[in-house]
Amino acid sequence: MSHITNFYVWMVGLVGSLTEFVSGHYDNAVFILVAMMLLDVVTGLLKGAKNKRLKSAIMHMGIIKKAGMLLAIVFASLLDILVNDGMPVFRTLMTWLAIGNEGLSIIENFTALGVKIPTQIKDRLAQIVSEKQELQNEKDKAES
Repeated sequence: MSHITNFYVWMVGLVGSLTEFVSGHYDNAVFILVAMMLLDVVTGLLKGAKNKRLKSAIMHMGIIKKAGMLLAIVFASLLDILVNDGMPVFRTLMTWLAIGNEGLSIIENFTALGVKIPTQIKDRLAQIVSEKQELQNEKDKAES
């Protein structure tokens, strides 16, 4: 039994270390993003079960998208090291954009499940995504 406990401790340490390495450093935004990704997967499964449309291909694509988001945060962290002397400007931008997208997906899943979501939450999440996208578009234009 102690081998299982040791393995569990080792896995938690590995995941924590990888998170620290990948994101540049641990912060609440990265933790919230991972929690929201898990919540999105669970609510997506519930939505699929309710609609009797559980398909592994759809879940597979969603997980690939989430992996892509995390890789984009790694890329942004590397850019911060190169361009911003380690200040987490691009990483923060990418993390908040991903949080907004996950939040909108969760709200979509809740709505499909019949859960009422206050419009203030929907509007604020849409505003966050829109603001971050506009900021990214401005940076893209400045770099061109």
